[in-house]
Amino acid sequence: MKKKAINTVIVIAAVLIFLAPYLGVIYYTLPRNDEFACAYGIAIRGGYSLSNIIDIIIQNYMEWEGNYSGILIYTLLNPIIIGNSDSTVRFMNVICFIGFAVAWSYIIYRCLSFFDIEKNDKRYFTLAVLIISMNCRFLRETLGWFTGYMYYTIQLLMGVLGLFIIYDMINRKEKKKSDILLIILSCILEFLGAGGTLHVSAILCWVVLLLLVWAVYRKKEWIKAAILFGAIFFSTVLNVAAPGHRVRKDGYESISLFKGIYYTIFCVYNEIKRLSIDTLFPYIMLTLFIILLYRIKKGVDKIELHPFVVSFCGVACIVGSTFPVCYGYGKSTMASRGYEMLDLMIVIWGVLFLCSVVNYLKLKEVEFSTPNILMIIIMTFMMFTTVAIDNIEISDVPSFQCISGLADGSIKEYSDYWRDVLHQVERSEEKDLVIDVDRDHLERDCMIDRVMIREDETDWVNTSMSIYYGHDTVKIRVTD
Repeated sequence: MKKKAINTVIVIAAVLIFLAPYLGVIYYTLPRNDEFACAYGIAIRGGYSLSNIIDIIIQNYMEWEGNYSGILIYTLLNPIIIGNSDSTVRFMNVICFIGFAVAWSYIIYRCLSFFDIEKNDKRYFTLAVLIISMNCRFLRETLGWFTGYMYYTIQLLMGVLGLFIIYDMINRKEKKKSDILLIILSCILEFLGAGGTLHVSAILCWVVLLLLVWAVYRKKEWIKAAILFGAIFFSTVLNVAAPGHRVRKDGYESISLFKGIYYTIFCVYNEIKRLSIDTLFPYIMLTLFIILLYRIKKGVDKIELHPFVVSFCGVACIVGSTFPVCYGYGKSTMASRGYEMLDLMIVIWGVLFLCSVVNYLKLKEVEFSTPNILMIIIMTFMMFTTVAIDNIEISDVPSFQCISGLADGSIKEYSDYWRDVLHQVERSEEKDLVIDVDRDHLERDCMIDRVMIREDETDWVNTSMSIYYGHDTVKIRVTD
């Protein structure tokens, strides 16, 4: 009983230190740009209705990009449209955060279930991996931006959850009357998942393909996996085939396939290098590895859990899903949301690789004595320290940045300032509205993003806001 109480205290402390402050900052995030463009699109069509939403999806598909389900969901749930109040925006911020924390935790837990880890240990590992996932960088655009969440995060979660539904059906011996409905539900989830960005579509295509290969190899009911792969493949092709991709690509450098591959490898390498040098990621993974040595009970003798297989699958997923972004934009760098998604993949595949290594060692019955492990820790720590210790500050860890920003009131003050700017746009009756904004708030680096209204009244964000809120023009004027 005493041990259970201690474990409970540890879990509560971890949540309060690492997750609650994160939620506090997400609570203060603001509408940015696409939310206003979406509201503008609804307004010029006469109001919020299913037919107008479908019209927006079609226009976006033909003229900009193929993320049909992303447009659908973020238009249906856009807080600017459905409520246009501070409370509505904050409510959606909180719901998105909770949805991610719960769904991603479930995905982590299911991945850890492939190995022989006790149920309670899996819970603690799940919490640890969730915290790691959220602290490689602050998830500014995949959690702290409504549009980013609806284009990236929710699609990834839906697609992987659909995969696990089919995986459970394949592993289940008895058939149920609900099987057909579950297959349909899984296909719908994949259809919605692949309708976000191509970055997420590539991830989902790969993991569903792995499920199909596994089912065929294990002589399971591979038809169900094939149906799911057919759904995700069809949905991805539907996304890729959008005429809007060609229209949008005209604004970016067109590069060759080989240059796209080079840019992708360079992009992934630089991010792994950043995680290794500028964050605590290598230390945490080393600590997790040592703990796994003691907590994985015995090796599971399955070829698909071999470290080589897991590492190949992980690298292919990480590089393959980054390729559409680098190739499409003709760059070796990505927007913040692209790196955030990349970090999530690096963390989950990195943890699975650690588990596979320990699993393999357990199969070989390698003996781990305390002195040997202690020596490994010391040597590894010294190796990492020579390259990383000078670059790491605890205060740079996103969760601790959140604590600092909430404690000194800077996050709230920044959010309130730009929320007041938005209120002026909403409530003013001036036709040509000019809002004074001090340079400090305009140029200040903050964890959350400001309302992206600009000095140029012809900018698309300004135009969208002016039409939606009934002005002829809207712009800001910078004051010192």
